[in-house]
Parts: sequence; structure tokens; C-alpha cells
Amino acid sequence: MKAHIDGHECDAFVESVEDENEFTKLKISSVNKYFRYPATLGDSYKPSKDAPTIVMTVTALNGKITTKAGEFDCIVYTETSTEDEAYTNTSWVAPGVGIVKTQSVQNGETFTSELVSYTLADE
Repeated sequence: MKAHIDGHECDAFVESVEDENEFTKLKISSVNKYFRYPATLGDSYKPSKDAPTIVMTVTALNGKITTKAGEFDCIVYTETSTEDEAYTNTSWVAPGVGIVKTQSVQNGETFTSELVSYTLADE
């Protein structure tokens, strides 16, 4: 998805965020700010000032994955929390395409989402 963030067009993704009233709202974030690219294996960083307890680690540079949308060579990012050792969120990100799969483990439950189809925009 393309979006204009801070006056610049960039690749973006939509995430859901609960506010203090427990309402879910959608937030558009720049892919390159959250998922650093180019990536270096083992690189760890905090992706957002809004979530100071979240740590992102590049866990693979050539994670091959197959979804309903096809086969992709991905960079794998694993998100953990310094407050909750049981929380992990793994994202498979294909350069030039975006997020093709996520798997989150929270409170012992696993949640998975994956790309089922896509169309690349004309340059």
C-alpha cells in the first residue's frame, strides 16, 4: 500500500491499535520505519517511540514462504516485548511487495494472517 506520511509517499501498512477507551482504530505506518530495510541479520532496534517496550530483531534474511498469493523470499522480523516474555510477533516481509505473513503469540494463543492476493502498482 502506498501512503503519504509526513509529506512523502512511502510503502505503508495498516495496523490496529486499541486506545485508552478500548476502541480499536486503524493506524497507517511507514513500512521502512517499522521494518528497517536494508536489513542486517541479528540487528535489534525499537521500531516506535510510541511503544518503548517493543524490540524488533531481524531473524532471517532469506525466509522463503508460500502463501495463497505465491512463494516469496522474505526478510523475517521478530517483535518481542520487554514487559511480556510470552509475546512474540513474527512478520515475513518481501521486498517490493510488503508483509506477506504475520504470526503472533499472545497469552498462549497463536494468531496467523497471510497474503492471499496482490497487484503491484505501476511505477
